[in-house]
Amino acid sequence: MLFDSVSSTNNLPSDANTAIQNFLNSLNADNPAVQQRSAGGGDTIEDTFTTLVDLLPSTTTIPMLASPTTTETFICNLLVKHLPPSLIYLAHDMDPADIPDDADSDPEAVAALADELDIEQQKDLLRRVLRSPQFHQALAQITQALRDGGLPAIAGAVGIEVEGNGYYNAAAGIPMNGGKAVKAFLEGAKKSVDAEKKG
Repeated sequence: MLFDSVSSTNNLPSDANTAIQNFLNSLNADNPAVQQRSAGGGDTIEDTFTTLVDLLPSTTTIPMLASPTTTETFICNLLVKHLPPSLIYLAHDMDPADIPDDADSDPEAVAALADELDIEQQKDLLRRVLRSPQFHQALAQITQALRDGGLPAIAGAVGIEVEGNGYYNAAAGIPMNGGKAVKAFLEGAKKSVDAEKKG
């Protein structure tokens, strides 16, 4: 089953779990459209387009870390750009009480700490995150948030350009929802990755 590989592994330390959850919560914390589910009936066929959980099981994501096409630079960028700084500090076995309160505001310090981790330590940290139940729960939450009108906020938070900036009608403030929003997010993510590869 999809979550067998997750349930059979050791969880991250509780402080790391909290850091992951806080990071993902921050994507929708300021947007009421993301926080509230749309009223109405059941899902249509379009609404069930796919989910991020189905697309990103650990059985798919973890082997990518060992792929010869996955560069060390790409892995380090994942750490620096997409993980909470507190996880980088925890990877150095730092006591949570010693993590600076302003860690989020000092990206250069976080980047330096990430660089101090060798490639195997970096991969290990990413594997632990990808296996964590919190990661998969967050994927489900983000899928629902996208379906419920949170595409503009989520795409903006992660720096992905999407069709119509995530709106059916920007002037009227009507965001995409349902399966169309999930599809637009995935297409935007793919274009973003392709653009990075081209430099």
